[in-house]
Formats: sequence, C-alpha cells, structure tokens
Amino acid sequence: MADRLDIKNRTRHRFEETKQRVADGARRLREQPADAFTHPDDPNKKPGAPTTSGWIAIALVASATVIVLTVAIRAARR
Repeated sequence: MADRLDIKNRTRHRFEETKQRVADGARRLREQPADAFTHPDDPNKKPGAPTTSGWIAIALVASATVIVLTVAIRAARR
C-alpha cells in the first residue's frame, strides 16, 4: 500500500522503464540495415528519402522522446 502512495517513486520507476524501452528500440533500429529505412537505388525516389518503415521509425522515436520528456518534466515539478 505504501508503494502505491509514493508517487515520486512510481514516477521515477515509470521514467526508468520508458527510458529503457526507448534505449532498446533505438538499439534495434541501429541494428537494422540502412536500406530498410531509405531508398538507396530507386530512381523514382530521392536517395536517402525515408521508406514507410523509415517514417514509422522516425515517428516511434519522436513519440518516445516526447513521452520521456513529459515524464521528466512532470517529475521535476514535484
């Protein structure tokens, strides 16, 4: 019961979990081959332009960054 009432500890714990998930996701993205996220040889596309997978990866990283920053700012205000 005391753990449920300790908001700072719960926030810190959620922040650490989110930070770990972001780090794991970033690691998985770095392990992907570069051509999985860009158009290297397609004459109809600009070289280096993101593919659908690339846009999804960009959106996931941006979303995770916003979540981590939101949790950090809220924790700092308390």
